[in-house]
Amino acid sequence: MSAEPRVLYQEGGSLKKARKSPAKQQTSPRRHLDYSPVKSTLKEACSYWTCRKDGVPCKDKQKIGILVMFCMSCIAFVGAVLLWTTDIAHNLILSTLVIKNETQLYDWWKDPPVETTFTLRVFNYTNSDAYLNGTEKKLKVVEIGPYVYRLRRTKVYVEFDEDEDGEIVTFQDNRTYEFLPDQSIGVSEDDQVIVPNLPLLGSASVMHDSHYIVRMGLATILKTLKVEPFVKMRVGDFFWGYDDPLFNLAKNIVPSLSDVPFDKFGMMASITGVSRDRVSIHTGLKNKKKLGVISKFNGEDSLPYWNGYECNRVDGSEGSIFPLLALPKIKIPPPTTNAEAEEEENSTEKPEDNNDHHSDTDQSHPEETSDQLRLTVFNYELCRRFPIVPSEEVEAFGFPAIRFRPPEGVFDDAVKNPKHKCFCDPEHSICPPSGVFNATPCAYGAPIMGSFPHFYSADKSLLEPFEGLNPVKELHEFSLDVQPVLGVPLGGKSRLQLNAMVRKGIWQLNGFPKNLIIPIAWFEMGVEDLPDDIRSAIRMVTHTLQVAQQATRWLLLGLSFVLMVAVIALITKRARAECKENRSKKMVLSTDPGKQEEMAFLGRNS
Repeated sequence: MSAEPRVLYQEGGSLKKARKSPAKQQTSPRRHLDYSPVKSTLKEACSYWTCRKDGVPCKDKQKIGILVMFCMSCIAFVGAVLLWTTDIAHNLILSTLVIKNETQLYDWWKDPPVETTFTLRVFNYTNSDAYLNGTEKKLKVVEIGPYVYRLRRTKVYVEFDEDEDGEIVTFQDNRTYEFLPDQSIGVSEDDQVIVPNLPLLGSASVMHDSHYIVRMGLATILKTLKVEPFVKMRVGDFFWGYDDPLFNLAKNIVPSLSDVPFDKFGMMASITGVSRDRVSIHTGLKNKKKLGVISKFNGEDSLPYWNGYECNRVDGSEGSIFPLLALPKIKIPPPTTNAEAEEEENSTEKPEDNNDHHSDTDQSHPEETSDQLRLTVFNYELCRRFPIVPSEEVEAFGFPAIRFRPPEGVFDDAVKNPKHKCFCDPEHSICPPSGVFNATPCAYGAPIMGSFPHFYSADKSLLEPFEGLNPVKELHEFSLDVQPVLGVPLGGKSRLQLNAMVRKGIWQLNGFPKNLIIPIAWFEMGVEDLPDDIRSAIRMVTHTLQVAQQATRWLLLGLSFVLMVAVIALITKRARAECKENRSKKMVLSTDPGKQEEMAFLGRNS
């Protein structure tokens, strides 16, 4: 069959195809799709969402829209109220701050990236010979330093307790010290100083209660070895270790010294290298209130050194992180005026009766009356919990922080604070005056005493035997700046002085007064700088999250207000439209007699 010929015609000077009428066109073999159902569906959807029917808004769908907007306004308002009444940002931080393997916090906790400096100052005794000969009545001391070291403190042999489902982690401390000559201005580790002979004082203290013949034998050995009460030596050796014949002999004779973890005697030898103490702390996985709090020390939940459970408790922070939930509850006390301080001092010095005395004593130890007012740090050197209380709000490295200080009377004796009787009972042992802590039980029997530098805030009688000690608050007080959101220490100065008590019993020590406490050296720890990643993390939790939370609060509140205004406007518009419609119906009824008869008929039959 031949194809139909195409007919051309001329129009306007050009040839065009002649259009075929629909009746004459052949059906194309290609099948056409029927889009009418799709178009109908789209048209219905568009009509639904535009809520229009013949140009008039749909009343039922308008009601649904108003209801939806009202619900959204209520939800936004409730969200704003929750954000105003709760700290969502802080709760979010709490959920992430858990010491857990393969997390950023775990890496920072195990190997802190902060720059920590350890500064030592030693007391040089310039008139030791004249004092022992009786020529001079007071010992003259000259503070030599600062000897600045970079302290690197890491956790080794870390193990998570499987029985506790990750709530307890156990570790050992590893401390290394790097001398910084550029920051140790005017001094070096090669300096020669005259210091008390600590092995001699330790041996005399251990043998103090022994039989007279035993003490005479010790005196004879000391004379043979030419051991003197004061020795001249290099500073670096005095700090980190030197061969001492008396110490080597005592390790083989005295049972309590057979387990000493260092071969050479040095003032700081016991706190360098890997510690033998195994410390177990809470990771915060189950209980955020105990994050960083010690659970066990060497496998035990209490210490064996003191005479009472309260003194032997180990449940203090290990120092690198503090329980976060306690920090928001901290209330900074108002600054005390001079008049109030004098009045308080007079009231404590001159109590009217015993009841008032006990009341004042309790008030002077706020760390023991309310858990909401203090934090506790476990001090490894003194083998005890060390309370600190908030004193003021400060800025550390550009971030807000709370400055903590030890409460007044933290080293009080049992006379001023009977609760300290378990540390040293004056009825059974020789106890130092207030301001000095007897750490002998945890120092292998050596008469080591702890205090603040230059006997700051201690009994004034401790200063009388010496010339050259001058306690100053700004230079010698203990302080610790803690970031309240993260619970990590940022700054401050942790200061502690090591002293020794002279326990007479051998003739080599007859030149000293009875139970004289002599200062040896004092150290200071502080954070020099924060790395960029630490700064970024602190900035995020202290600024970014807080700003985002505040912005979200106002955004939800504004959204709730706008939606509620829109709902009120729509309801008002709808009410006006109904009123207008009702008026028009009434007008129709009044002008149309047929409508009136119909309405009357309906009214009679209803």
